[in-house]
Amino acid sequence: MKAMLLTAPGELVRDDVPRPGSEQGQLLVRVTHSGICGTDYKIFNGAIPVKYPRIMGHEMAGEVVDPGASQLRSGERVIVDPQIYCRSCFHCRIGQTHLCRNGMLIGRDRDGGFAEYVTVPPSHACMRSVRSTSSRASRSSSLASASRDSCTFSSRRPGVRRSLA
Repeated sequence: MKAMLLTAPGELVRDDVPRPGSEQGQLLVRVTHSGICGTDYKIFNGAIPVKYPRIMGHEMAGEVVDPGASQLRSGERVIVDPQIYCRSCFHCRIGQTHLCRNGMLIGRDRDGGFAEYVTVPPSHACMRSVRSTSSRASRSSSLASASRDSCTFSSRRPGVRRSLA
């Protein structure tokens, strides 16, 4: 698959990399939209350290290719919440998942959305409603806040459909 691969601070190349396989407990998503923000710039220039090579991109939307054991179906459009957390530490239990010591960020700690495909936990794929799936709407919305808000303010059961208006 094609991907934008960060090989060192300030060195981003378009490269062919292996497509992620179906992992136990993960969805395979074909990335259709990916946003760029200040965090990506800091990762790119080395201000936020990562292991190289790294596929950046934590603001993304796409279509489910392999739903695994989730309740989602192939072809459903999703927005990805990139913040992975353990759900059991003190901070997770009181709703401060952004402070999880066991957490990670897709696109920083594991490969992200600057590629054709990405794997994500089913609990972090929020179904997009039909009304919000046009290319124009997807490009003009902030994927980061949409994914965070839609997943945070909806039930957090793995694979449960969530809809954005």
